[in-house]
Amino acid sequence: MSYQRRYALVRPLPQSFSAALQQQPVPLDVKLAHDQHERYTAVLRQLVGQLIVVPADERYPDSCFIEDTAILVESVAVIARIGADSRRGESSAVSSVLQKLQQIEPALRLHRLTEPATLDGGDVLQMDGKIFVGLSKRTNAEAITQLKELFPDRVVALPVAAGLHLKSVLSALDDETLLVADDPAARSMAKHILQALPKAQALYLPDAVAANVVRIDNTVLIQDGFPQSESILLQAAAARKLKVEKLNMSELIKADGALTCCSLLLE
Repeated sequence: MSYQRRYALVRPLPQSFSAALQQQPVPLDVKLAHDQHERYTAVLRQLVGQLIVVPADERYPDSCFIEDTAILVESVAVIARIGADSRRGESSAVSSVLQKLQQIEPALRLHRLTEPATLDGGDVLQMDGKIFVGLSKRTNAEAITQLKELFPDRVVALPVAAGLHLKSVLSALDDETLLVADDPAARSMAKHILQALPKAQALYLPDAVAANVVRIDNTVLIQDGFPQSESILLQAAAARKLKVEKLNMSELIKADGALTCCSLLLE
């Protein structure tokens, strides 16, 4: 896993964010959500070589969750076919931006998943050369078949037994450390990953949302407001000489969002 990122793609919150999809419908404070997303964007701007802002689109309330539109594996960008019908058009603008980026980064190659495949980027975890793909309500077996053709011997499929996406309950701190929500369903998901990565170990966190972090070079972004999990993450970061940036994303969490959801990172 490479942590040095040359580019990050983000997409601002539309005012229509109040209509974002939610597993458990609760009122959303769009103004606060916008402020939280702007803070996230400002932090990324300091950490990556170039921040690329994809224009907001009021037609797509969930479009700030740009991670679901594509997956990036080294120099290959795979344009996703998002699982929710109402979100499927979000990938178009991201694809256009990546095509323009090819003009200055000719090594970048684009590939598009085709029907009947459905895939959300939140169901994809890359760790130590492997590409773990969660079978979920949003990602199907056909997507995994197509990814296996693109990346032979690297794709590992596993069922999503908790959370909306695979990375709703786990993420990678580094190639040897898997962060996992401390509940039975998340632990069962983690077993598949740990079996494929014999050198890796799991770090269990009491708050599911805190198990999703973003690692950029020697900085790790974590969720603010979860003190028990924060204590564990701060110790892990200190042991690895990592800087920690805490971000409060409470309103985006209400829309089933997490830290990785709000950006696409390119090497």
